[in-house]
Amino acid sequence: MVQPLTFATFRAAQNALQFQLDQASKKLETIPGHASGPMGLTPDEVKFTPRYQAARRDCEHAMAALQRLNKAHVKRFAKELRAERDARRAAKLASG
Repeated sequence: MVQPLTFATFRAAQNALQFQLDQASKKLETIPGHASGPMGLTPDEVKFTPRYQAARRDCEHAMAALQRLNKAHVKRFAKELRAERDARRAAKLASG
């Protein structure tokens, strides 16, 4: 039997996917020549390397998975997400 998705499970999955995306982005940024062209663009000779293409593919897959999760569940947990955001704001105002 499939268990219903709880907010805690959703948040854990979201955090895990965000971590994967961060790691993939860091891997992409470590490639020599990344964002070294004019206006911070990556030159074509770097883009066509297998290492860059694999890192870019990993980054795109992680982003797509995070987008799918958010698209499917953000509206469902809108109240909980709003409460989290309001609590962060209140804590920030209280400390500053």
